[in-house]
Amino acid sequence: MNNMIQLSRVYQLALECGVLRKKDIINWCDRVIESRDTFPYEIIEVSLMASSETDSIIDKLTQIGYGINYDDRYLVKLVLSIIQYKNQCCNLTLEEGIRCTEKLIVQTKLWDEYDFRSLYLLGDDYDLAKDCVMYSMQEITEKFSEEMAAFRQFSSDLMMIHQEVLGVEWTMKTLI
Repeated sequence: MNNMIQLSRVYQLALECGVLRKKDIINWCDRVIESRDTFPYEIIEVSLMASSETDSIIDKLTQIGYGINYDDRYLVKLVLSIIQYKNQCCNLTLEEGIRCTEKLIVQTKLWDEYDFRSLYLLGDDYDLAKDCVMYSMQEITEKFSEEMAAFRQFSSDLMMIHQEVLGVEWTMKTLI
């Protein structure tokens, strides 16, 4: 059940920062219901929330494992691997990738952590490049790609957790 709780938190963070959509979360909940005998009842509730506001789904996902101390640094790295993958596959523009990353780091209050500080500051650099004040978009693109490459390795962890929760092989392509 611990992996289920971790994965719920990953999906919550991914929805909050905008890298995944409400539909992605509901599809995941449907797969959990189909593949497992036991799961938190909130999974059923989220599965039925297609017409609900995104904030309501986030609140419901927050209830799964409420009171458990998460290793947010690790879970953020898992979400960053999703952002990295979607950016690499051209499903996210540079701006979307940077904004998702910024939101994720802010919502988890990790902006001052060594592993995340330069990613957090990249949003300002992007704005300066966009306004032709400093940097070029090419420099920002290269810097973002370079920073995000460090999180590629966490996609295998995410795939392993998914496989343990759903009992079937899972790949990042599932998120597209």
